[in-house]
Amino acid sequence: MTRSLLILTAALAITSPAFADETSFSLDELTCFEVQSLAEEDSLFLTGMLIGHAKGDAPMTPAEIKSAIEGMDATCGENPDMLAMDALS
Repeated sequence: MTRSLLILTAALAITSPAFADETSFSLDELTCFEVQSLAEEDSLFLTGMLIGHAKGDAPMTPAEIKSAIEGMDATCGENPDMLAMDALS
């Protein structure tokens, strides 16, 4: 898991203006392309982080999580430059 996070951080640092420096980044500034261009495991992990960030403390059923992922995938597929957080709305 730590290795995946390091790879994710490195991949995003190279391509993302969302990174303020090497140790932090803003989920609110990631584009759909940046999320979807990662390896599947890393993309799903980051999508989970985005959903958690967007929903906060609101509980979600597995069906709601699946629906959020599928909706984000569809929206991002059509709008790669869109902010990933906006694709969850």
